[in-house]
Amino acid sequence: CVEKRPDYPPCHFLLGNLKLDYLRDYRAALALYQHYGQLNRQAHRNYQDFLAKRLDKSPASGEIREQISQIDCYLETDIGSFLTPIAWSYLHMGKAGALTQRIKPDDRTLHFNMALAYEQLKDGEKAIEYYEKALRMNPSAGVVRGRVEALKKNDGRVSEEQWSKLAMAPAIYQPDLLFDQAIKGYLDPQYHSVHGDADK
Repeated sequence: CVEKRPDYPPCHFLLGNLKLDYLRDYRAALALYQHYGQLNRQAHRNYQDFLAKRLDKSPASGEIREQISQIDCYLETDIGSFLTPIAWSYLHMGKAGALTQRIKPDDRTLHFNMALAYEQLKDGEKAIEYYEKALRMNPSAGVVRGRVEALKKNDGRVSEEQWSKLAMAPAIYQPDLLFDQAIKGYLDPQYHSVHGDADK
């Protein structure tokens, strides 16, 4: 999927989950997650450019201005790195019927997964950074708060005692959805590139 659709963000997220949870290739997982975030930010910027062209034709459109402003807010924060409904709509813009009925990956675990990978690589400071990002998205996540507290007690280091007790993020990969998420949808050549073809 990543080879055939290198600029389609969900491929990178799903493969990152496989690398993390099944292959335990933490460096590869992090690289995929980071690229996923970059692609999502690019999708937001491209859609913003597309909206700006529409605004030139309809300068009085308050709805378009509101969407552009919303994307600005996303890009100023970590939200721009996620596959928001705006980015998802951009990627599938102009597609009809079954092509728009794809399953959007649930990427709410992105920062948690990245923190786990950093923790497994014994980079406690980066793990704390991404656990805290996850907490900002979901302040009530007790498991995440517990990991932050444990790492801070060890000055950002993972204790050998805790090392074997680390658990992977629950349900980050669901085999029953892989066919719909990867094969049927993401290998479809009629997806929307993040390289700026929205106005074609």
